[in-house]
Amino acid sequence: MNSKLKEFNVVGIGASAGGLKALQNLFRYIPDDTGMSFIIVQHLSPDFKSLMPELLSKFTNMTIHTAKDKLPIKPNCIYLNQRNKNLHIKGSKIYLLEKGPKNNLNLPIDIFFHTLGEEFKEKSIAIILSGTGSDGSRGITTVKEKGGITIAQNPEEAEFDGMPNAAINTNAVDYIKSTQQIAKILTSKNIELKILNALDLNTQKLETEFKGILVEIYKHCGVDFREYKKNTIIRRMEKRMGINNINNIKSYSEFVKKTTKKKKHSEMIF
Repeated sequence: MNSKLKEFNVVGIGASAGGLKALQNLFRYIPDDTGMSFIIVQHLSPDFKSLMPELLSKFTNMTIHTAKDKLPIKPNCIYLNQRNKNLHIKGSKIYLLEKGPKNNLNLPIDIFFHTLGEEFKEKSIAIILSGTGSDGSRGITTVKEKGGITIAQNPEEAEFDGMPNAAINTNAVDYIKSTQQIAKILTSKNIELKILNALDLNTQKLETEFKGILVEIYKHCGVDFREYKKNTIIRRMEKRMGINNINNIKSYSEFVKKTTKKKKHSEMIF
């Protein structure tokens, strides 16, 4: 993937029934200059023209595009799927795919999320909003596995909780929040912490704290993460720090020591 792509996040949003209200509430609180790109995939009837560009433009000043084949992905823009095409990403562009026969099950959100995770890896963010069924629940696991961030709308807020609950049941969701809280997460400085990147320079103080956390977890559960790839552990640890609103490794070390008796090792890092 082009190195320039790594300079900004791509946020994939899956929505179905009740999704319009959720999207409007979400973009009401997202600034126009986050530096992120937003790609929305909805369940659309092939027989009716979508009014989403007009309806969403009331809540954001970002440029809104209806996706076209080989359309470049740019920051501070919103892209919408077409009603009669599936959407996926390859490199830095959006590609359109023909849908299968009308009677076949079509999962456009899963299709898109799979390619989002594969292409943008740790720069990918997958969000599941209101909808029925389970579309998106498979695709978010790819985003999670590739080091991206996964978010589900709080089912208590969603008009239809099927899709959020299906995503949550995968145990691959990092955040379960209201649309307003999701917007806050996306604009948080902790969305991608960089504090641990200094470990690559072998800064002694950070290195000591880092190893101390791994030793504490080994004592608690018997799994030695010191044998794992360091960069993988760093990315997972950064994500857990962000989820717990911790912005330095010393505070995270103290947090781990306090919670080892209450949580499994997978909850602390992965």
